[in-house]
Amino acid sequence: MFASLGYTPRKASEQMTGSVVMCPERLPTDAARSATKLYSSWVNRAAFSQIYQFRFSYHTFAAAAETVQHARKVLDCEPFMFDEEGPYTPEKELTLPPLGADAQFAACYTYELMRICQLVVSKDDLLSSIFFYGPQTADAAGTLQKVGQAAVPLMTG
Repeated sequence: MFASLGYTPRKASEQMTGSVVMCPERLPTDAARSATKLYSSWVNRAAFSQIYQFRFSYHTFAAAAETVQHARKVLDCEPFMFDEEGPYTPEKELTLPPLGADAQFAACYTYELMRICQLVVSKDDLLSSIFFYGPQTADAAGTLQKVGQAAVPLMTG
């Protein structure tokens, strides 16, 4: 799906659920999530960047869309570590055009020369959390927009 952006598949697995957002805080809707999440990643070695996608399902009606709204609280998060790298500092909300989801939110976090940007989208009872990890100079917003435009139509319950 992301080959046209220069990314090749790296890894896919099923994992126990963790946090939906980068900020290490629990969200009020965490209890409504399934016990596992699907994980996939892609790498673009030439651009020194990676895309990670986590997919969650929810047991409660509208909890996925509500989770996207709660995700905005990451903008108030204190700087945090990511895989022993950091601290990453939250920036402002990243504005993307509507991607066809029930709800969407995006934000970026920076540490020295690196940047992590996250897009959280929901459709029905599904939520997808997509991360771009790469240099601050990369077009993270453009990449997340293209990934979101490809991923959201595939989200079916």
